[in-house]
Amino acid sequence: MATVLHDVRAASANDTSEFLRCVRKIDDGRLARALVAGKDDASRVKAERAYLDFVGGQWGIRPHCLKPLVLGPVLFDPNGGSACGICARVLEHFGARAIEVNAELGYPEHSIDTDGIDPASGRHMLLRVARAALRSGARFGVAFDYDADRGNIVLPGLDESAIIHPQTVAAVSIALALTHRETQLRDSERTNRLAVVMSDATSVASEKVAALFGAEVHMVETGEINVVTRMHQLRREGYDVPIGVEGANGGTILGESTCRDGLQTALCAALGDEQPVLAKQWLEVLRRNGRADLPGADRGSLRFPEIMAAIPSHYNRMSRLAGPAIPHGEIKARMEEHFKRAIWPQIGRNYRSYSFLNFEGTGAVEHRTGDETGGWRIDLEDGRDRAFIFARGSRTEAGVWRVMIDDPDESRGAELSEASLSLIQAATDGQAVLIPR
Repeated sequence: MATVLHDVRAASANDTSEFLRCVRKIDDGRLARALVAGKDDASRVKAERAYLDFVGGQWGIRPHCLKPLVLGPVLFDPNGGSACGICARVLEHFGARAIEVNAELGYPEHSIDTDGIDPASGRHMLLRVARAALRSGARFGVAFDYDADRGNIVLPGLDESAIIHPQTVAAVSIALALTHRETQLRDSERTNRLAVVMSDATSVASEKVAALFGAEVHMVETGEINVVTRMHQLRREGYDVPIGVEGANGGTILGESTCRDGLQTALCAALGDEQPVLAKQWLEVLRRNGRADLPGADRGSLRFPEIMAAIPSHYNRMSRLAGPAIPHGEIKARMEEHFKRAIWPQIGRNYRSYSFLNFEGTGAVEHRTGDETGGWRIDLEDGRDRAFIFARGSRTEAGVWRVMIDDPDESRGAELSEASLSLIQAATDGQAVLIPR
């Protein structure tokens, strides 16, 4: 196998025909055995140790296999994916009691997409995790997607009210990460150049949380690589960037990480639930912003649910529609025209002004470029608060569009949701249809 890899590496630097000749020489059976035969425990342990040290350095905690289990318990559902075994092992090194369910590698017990409806029951996919957390006496539950880069958090409960919206997961992660930063830095060490990076489909609620800490918000096009790249760019400019988020899926990139990490999302919540120093500092942040009217605030003790209760509430809904394969730039131009002509006269009574925004790569652009497939938003101002309509066409599924609305007022949000769907309908001459969740 080493010889084959050497030949392929050498051939890849030459002409394509030579490269393909080497690839065709690879025997399927030998390749399969090389990839799956035996367990390389030494490499696994080395990788886990490096990861533990990295995460511990970011949170100021020294991981240890005999650490007292004072956090939690937390219920984990890796659903047969890459977090099987690892999530419990890692979190226990940081003092969290872990309860694992659906943890047989390669055997998922439910849909890989956790933010949807279970076809068997007709209920939300995460409801089973909330019920399992209640049965096991867990403080909260975390359901991972298959590659564990996202952690969907639920509270113990019997109905959908226990399921935490991904936008709220992103916002509370910002709150805890920035609160943790304040506990680690002396006043003289705190820089005014504090920033948080968010994808273009992130609720204004997350921006409000960042504002509590005086952080600048830098918005990028949807895409993990865009968030990570902008975080690194800002650090080179002298900013402190503790966290980046993709609100639409609750994806969180903490510290120097180079990808979303569901395990760190879980650890963040566990620390917020149990560490008095974090709760005390979060209360201080709220007090200096004129907000301390929370349950438990009078006795100075907050757990994760109470911390989450202080997160601003926004009505946020996402839909998927399928229509004809029309160039993205043309769809966006049609939506802008329809909004100005038909939508704004209807909803303008609720807002003072609007503006069209386009996001490409690591920032907003005044004019769309290239294939015009970046994020598109209408920001709506009412003089005191903001709302938006967001739309983005799929780059892999022709004709599929995701639309999102975000508004601090539920009744306005419901009206905005109808308006967002009509935009796509108008842009596709009525051919777009909703895709069931």
